[in-house]
Amino acid sequence: MTILFFSRLFWPHVGGVEKHVERVSQELIKLGHQVTVVTEQYDKKLKRVEKRKGINIYRIPIWDVSEKAKKWRIWQWLWQHRDLIQSADIIHIHDVFFWYLPLRLLYPRKKVFITFHGYETKFPLSRSAIWQKRLAARLTAGNICVGDYIGKWYGIKPTLVTYGATDLGQRPIGPWPKKPAIIILGRQTPDNNISEVKTALRHSGATVTTQLKQASVVIASSYLSIWEGLAADRPVLSVYTNSLKKDYLAPLSKYIHIANSTQQLTRFIHKYTSGVYLEKTWANLPTWDKICQLYLQLWQK
Repeated sequence: MTILFFSRLFWPHVGGVEKHVERVSQELIKLGHQVTVVTEQYDKKLKRVEKRKGINIYRIPIWDVSEKAKKWRIWQWLWQHRDLIQSADIIHIHDVFFWYLPLRLLYPRKKVFITFHGYETKFPLSRSAIWQKRLAARLTAGNICVGDYIGKWYGIKPTLVTYGATDLGQRPIGPWPKKPAIIILGRQTPDNNISEVKTALRHSGATVTTQLKQASVVIASSYLSIWEGLAADRPVLSVYTNSLKKDYLAPLSKYIHIANSTQQLTRFIHKYTSGVYLEKTWANLPTWDKICQLYLQLWQK
């Protein structure tokens, strides 16, 4: 099959969605499929067109336009490159459904799917954010939700649900560190409760490292960073401060320790850095080839 992915950001930009798209693309290529990713050229130094790891990358030049004008540039570019749409067997959008919205009228029979990767980092959710996801779900042939909380909070029915994957387990990170230390994995942003994490670390007096192999404890708040910590065979701590984040973390509660306050997170840090180990059932780690099969399953619906 010829598969066309839309993703706002992609390599060399670093992030959870970018990694998800790249790793799924690589697995699809292993199976003999052709994959093209359309993304933003957020830096004028990036090539407009290139091929990396078998993935055809097309970048829409938006680095010189305002946020308000960006959508018009994107729609113009897609119209000029509509041959990519015409030749695709599958069109799969990663969050940015508005990119394709005008073209859906021109290609009503195209099989278009979407992955909802998360929420817009602000809580409570805005009516606009909820409406946009509901519209995208209604106008696509099926969806993958990264987390079942999306269905509950946005009022949409997930076709399939995933929680991401990891490939860290394919390479050992070394022996257990001699001195206890903590690493923070993932984006250090307000929606990931970085303020609460830093407060707990300050109160606990724990040593912080930036190297996973030197860490004895992982603090993580996103699915990919949680899997990375579990793949490294480290206890993983997380914290929530609102009911949406509580629902986000709940499916992984068998594998990680979830705090509901800065005080509880501080207590968890004290226990783990003092050698007290709370048993958890370690996860059967999801792999990217399994996520790839999820996409193929969706496209057959």
